[in-house]
Amino acid sequence: MKRLLALLIWSCCLSAQASEPCRPDSAPTDADPDVAAWRARAQWVAVGRIVELKHDLQPYANCMLDDRSACAKFNQARLTLVVDRMEKGKRPADGKLRLTPQYCGRHIPLDFDVSRRYRFFGDDDQFFQTFQALER
Repeated sequence: MKRLLALLIWSCCLSAQASEPCRPDSAPTDADPDVAAWRARAQWVAVGRIVELKHDLQPYANCMLDDRSACAKFNQARLTLVVDRMEKGKRPADGKLRLTPQYCGRHIPLDFDVSRRYRFFGDDDQFFQTFQALER
């Protein structure tokens, strides 16, 4: 009986430690071309080119495996965007934004094409919610 009670308490603690799931609409993709909705939700919108990109694969916070290397991972990439223009918000003084994706935002794929121009949508000076690839 004591073991059953200990197991029940342990399982309750695990679920309390799990992170909140992301909303389904929290990371729009290119398949969802409603740019007006993205712009309305964002505090800033910047168009530019990526001059530096460093991938950083991290296990999701709610992974409870002893071997965290076996957990599913998200790419907490860090990038530097040279801003061509700000469509919403204030342009940074040095003309560059240093960004990472929000936890529930759209993540940078490992095969990301840095030769293209992109439009980034953000809610914070250091984080972006999503991005849109633009014509070359």
